[in-house]
Amino acid sequence: MEKIAIVIIIFFLTACSTEKVNQGAMLGAGLGALAGGFVGYQFGGGLGQALYTTAGVVAGGSVGHVLGERFLSSDIFEFKLTAFKTYVGARDGEIHGWSNSKTGHSGIFRAACTFHARNDHYCRDYSSTVAFMVRMQTTSGTACQLADGTWKVVAQEFG
Repeated sequence: MEKIAIVIIIFFLTACSTEKVNQGAMLGAGLGALAGGFVGYQFGGGLGQALYTTAGVVAGGSVGHVLGERFLSSDIFEFKLTAFKTYVGARDGEIHGWSNSKTGHSGIFRAACTFHARNDHYCRDYSSTVAFMVRMQTTSGTACQLADGTWKVVAQEFG
């Protein structure tokens, strides 16, 4: 009976949230809460077991939410497509943007400087900003075109 009560309380607490959450964050929080609750249930007995289970659900859900908030595969696709378009066709200083309606994430990619490296590879310095639901991540780096026409990031710095 205690297990059912804990699940119902957690369900109602999370249902009251008005924050827009992406699919990855929801899935991560749900799976994390299940895993954390399972681990917590293994400890103690009676009230102690209920407290450990609750703590496991909260901790697992929190960790799962943070991990799930990261890029989904659809974000990665949009990011890489925009990066490629910027590497191949943008003039220095030109900005290309992307947006993913599934997750609410978006970003920009800016070609900063074009040059030939010592190995005669065509290279571009770039900067990128990705807007997550609650924060932004800035990156800058250098990507070079390989002999087969693909691009490889050779230096990257997170801001």
